[in-house]
Amino acid sequence: MSKTIQPSESRQTAPAGGLLGLMSVEQVAQELGYSVWHVYYLTSKGMIPHLKVNGGRLRFVASEILEWAKAGRNANTERTTEIEAMAEAKLQEMKAKSKAKRQRKGAKSNVASV
Repeated sequence: MSKTIQPSESRQTAPAGGLLGLMSVEQVAQELGYSVWHVYYLTSKGMIPHLKVNGGRLRFVASEILEWAKAGRNANTERTTEIEAMAEAKLQEMKAKSKAKRQRKGAKSNVASV
């Protein structure tokens, strides 16, 4: 026994953001108080839940955005932790290379002065 939803009912009960609860980048930016650019940045880093539809257009499920905003953190915490670990490892690698380069440079100047 399924209930047929009349068009007037669907308009009254539809979640914010349309019948499927989908929001555009502009709508998400306005609701969260971010710039459109920042929303694109968050999606490019996988830090905000999103969908790509109609040839790559970004859409957001209103309920997921609400949960994400309430949590006050990334929907994908594990990925963020992984990225932070990779950044820290790269920083340590760069520091080690810089130190080794300074040591080699110092060794060359000692040999040249002899």
